[in-house]
Amino acid sequence: MLTVLCIGFGNIAKRHIHNLNGIKPISKLCVVRKSHQKESIADVKDVRFFQSIDEIPDSIIFDFALICSPSSAHLHDMVNVKRKGIRFFVEKPLLASANEIVQLDDLLGNENLPVVGYNLLYTRGFQKIAALLKQKTVGDIWQIDCKVGQYLPDWRSNKPFSHTASANASMGGGALLELSHELNYLLELFKFNSLTIQANLMSHSSLKMDCENQVDILCKAILSDKDNPVSMHINLNMLSRNATRYLTIEGTMGSLYWDLVKQVIEIKLFDQTTKIVDVSEDPNIAYKHLMYAALDEQGSGLKTERFDKAKKTMQWIEWIRIAAREKKQMSYDLTW
Repeated sequence: MLTVLCIGFGNIAKRHIHNLNGIKPISKLCVVRKSHQKESIADVKDVRFFQSIDEIPDSIIFDFALICSPSSAHLHDMVNVKRKGIRFFVEKPLLASANEIVQLDDLLGNENLPVVGYNLLYTRGFQKIAALLKQKTVGDIWQIDCKVGQYLPDWRSNKPFSHTASANASMGGGALLELSHELNYLLELFKFNSLTIQANLMSHSSLKMDCENQVDILCKAILSDKDNPVSMHINLNMLSRNATRYLTIEGTMGSLYWDLVKQVIEIKLFDQTTKIVDVSEDPNIAYKHLMYAALDEQGSGLKTERFDKAKKTMQWIEWIRIAAREKKQMSYDLTW
């Protein structure tokens, strides 16, 4: 049985609570949220709501914490949770800014690193793509095309999009942070030595928000095991009325196409051989695997590697912002 602290109480927090309770039953749950509203949670009898972590009695000893607040509050919340000596999980993105990485490293060191909520890494589709690349199924990679687009008002039907963190810069909103899954899984799939980046950040007036709702990124990437550059195009947007999410990888022996909406992978080889791989699964399965990973008390090398990639994702986001602001190509080293 677990005594759990949850900071933030949006849809994603409720999903994690449900999944966590299915793995190890929650005997007591304390929720920190700004709203005075109290809600019941199925299968968790003892639920208490607070507006600040400081309101929680010191007599309550927590086994685990879920940090599901807006990313602008993540560092502050991690400080408070670490101060109480609680193991924790943190939703993606890890931070609101790469400028906070040094403070985070000082806080955490190299022990008991948290799992970050990049659930795509735990899908069948990601695992299959990673295996195909390891097997060099399509030969040497020369081009990568990646896109995700979904209309922001469709994300959360229970509240106006303008009231959500996704649409507000002060809360860590915008396409770069909110749709950083793609940047993260690219760092997991490919070992980049360096990136030369051009970028455009746009805020289309069709959605009233004070942060970007479309990002276009062009990169020349040098992989650690190759001298020849790889061209890469990434589009992140909150505008597409028809949800779109895919990854295309072109190689010297053919191509891979991962459709994350239809949950299929198409393998096309130079000899005209085509294979369709079904990677469909209940979307909640990946979120369950996140909680299994987060509860791993022994830790693992994979957890450390993925935490490092979550930090590098934040650094990549910062470089994209700089390239867009400077309106020129910027080159960066990823071997740190």
